Amino acid sequence: MPYLRQGSLSGYMRAHSDSVDNIRRLQWLQEAAHIIRRVHERRVLVADIATRNFLLEENLSLQMCDFTESVIVSNDEDMANFVSEDFISVKFDIARFGSMMYEVTSGSRYEFYVLPEMETDLDDDPESKTFKAWPTAEKLPNTNSVKFVTPWIMLIKGQRP
Repeated sequence: MPYLRQGSLSGYMRAHSDSVDNIRRLQWLQEAAHIIRRVHERRVLVADIATRNFLLEENLSLQMCDFTESVIVSNDEDMANFVSEDFISVKFDIARFGSMMYEVTSGSRYEFYVLPEMETDLDDDPESKTFKAWPTAEKLPNTNSVKFVTPWIMLIKGQRP
């Protein structure tokens, strides 16, 4: 991979938050979704999907980096139902992408993890939470103030925005 001097998406957004428009933010999310889909097609679960792991080319398109936590799913496993020893799954990757979507659209970082072996939820940190079970909507950040998240959520639910 060549050196990408624009740096990470997270760093770029911090440095240029006032000049990044919503169209560019949506383009980044669409690119990231396509990259993740291509990685999943190769039977790889990423695990660490975050703005810090997407680098920007000169034209501001994305490249994914850092696959150190990734899991390769063998061909004899059902990828949709596979869960690794560390609880990495397609569902986990989708949740991590949701956290990334929230950061790109709102400018605020929010990550969460699900570790069923925990005694209790660890949810006192405003940027990162760890839950014993998949969190309900009430435990996730409110997205009502994020202008273009609501239409995406409606589309995911099969509704017309």
